[in-house]
Amino acid sequence: MFRDMHWRSTDRTILVAVAGFLNCVSGVFSQDQPAVAKAVKSVALPSLSMRVKVAELDKLSPSQRQKYLDELTKVLDLGATPKKGALADAEKSWAAAKKVCEADSRLAFAYGLVLTKQAKLELAAEQFSNAKKLSRGTLIAADLELIRGQIARQKFDEAAAAIKDLAESLGEPREKEIDPKNEQATAHWLGRIAGFLQHAAGSSLNFEGLDVQVREALPARLLQDFNTGLTVAQSLHDTLAAEFQSLLEKDRERQEEQERKAKASADADRTEAKSQKAEVGKTAESVTGQVNQKLNNIDGEIATMRDRYFNLQGEIRRLTAAMKELEVQEKSEEREKDPKTGKTIVYTRTRTRIRNPGLHNQYSQQRADCQAECARLNQNAQVAAAVKNQTITAGNQQVNRLQGEALRLQKEESLAAKRQKSAEKKLDKDSVDRSGKTILLETRIRRLDTYLPVTFAEQRQQLLKSFEE
Repeated sequence: MFRDMHWRSTDRTILVAVAGFLNCVSGVFSQDQPAVAKAVKSVALPSLSMRVKVAELDKLSPSQRQKYLDELTKVLDLGATPKKGALADAEKSWAAAKKVCEADSRLAFAYGLVLTKQAKLELAAEQFSNAKKLSRGTLIAADLELIRGQIARQKFDEAAAAIKDLAESLGEPREKEIDPKNEQATAHWLGRIAGFLQHAAGSSLNFEGLDVQVREALPARLLQDFNTGLTVAQSLHDTLAAEFQSLLEKDRERQEEQERKAKASADADRTEAKSQKAEVGKTAESVTGQVNQKLNNIDGEIATMRDRYFNLQGEIRRLTAAMKELEVQEKSEEREKDPKTGKTIVYTRTRTRIRNPGLHNQYSQQRADCQAECARLNQNAQVAAAVKNQTITAGNQQVNRLQGEALRLQKEESLAAKRQKSAEKKLDKDSVDRSGKTILLETRIRRLDTYLPVTFAEQRQQLLKSFEE
């Protein structure tokens, strides 16, 4: 992911400060990441002097100069706050300061810092360009802020070109004398920025020869400072990259362990669901068999009762016929005179005579018993039919419940199978789900501020200090 560091320095002398930086980083980084920034500063980031000569400013009265300085300070202080309207307030102070002295490049530089703080990078670049123009190239901090802004906007090619241009300008005669310490600090800064571009800006970028090109552009007196800055950036990147790979490997091991556990859990859930589904299937078969057996028994009882009922009906018919045979129908005439008319009326009457009353009574009792048993059989058959219907309903409900349970277990088995396949795929894939710590470190590796830890507060202090020099 990160490029291997190749030593390209024509001057392989590593300063004692660099060696101290490496010892510091290797000892503290794995335990305390915030200590890295402190370790970087063990190789002190040289301060850039922002002192410039402004004839118009020298012409101001003490009160006007103080008013100008107060407004410039307000630009920095108001613009640094995150509250709403801060930038508008800073702009008012910037406009007020411009009315006093517009020729001072440090005012444009200060407003550029504020715009950068407020993430207005395009507008900030305009102010830094104006500061560079006003200072006629003596405010090198403006050149460096332009380069930092280009990197922040991911215009890496423009930044690389600007680095080479600035390196060449350090060797050119200037209209105004530049402090040698400022040139040395600039060369150191360029080394750190070049090291960042070569090793940490991104794997898709190619700045392999940038350090060589900058060395060719720099005057010989500044090569050591450039090499020191380059070495700091390269060494820090290698240390951070090694720690990143260590964290990444831990993330990989953690992920593999989690996926192995997930796969084992899915396997167990799938096996359990499959086993339970099989048990439910057996229970459903058993319930179905029991219900069918009970229904068969009821059907057998109903069939037996039906046969007995039909037999009894036949016996009833036979007994009725036998009783008829014992009955003799006898006719007789009766005469009666009508009292009104005096006529005689003849009536024919039929009378049943039983030839064998004892046997007739026996047949009658047997027939009554058969009729009573038929009534009981009919009632029992109705009860059996009701029991059969209840058995069918209860059986269907139980089987339906078991089928629902089987479907639920089938779904669980299917989901477990999907989880199992997902875990297997994750175990096979090369990508790693990174922890927050790893992501944070990767972000820091790709930020220029990691290699060039200059803060707004430091720049504010250095800018205001330039008015005292």
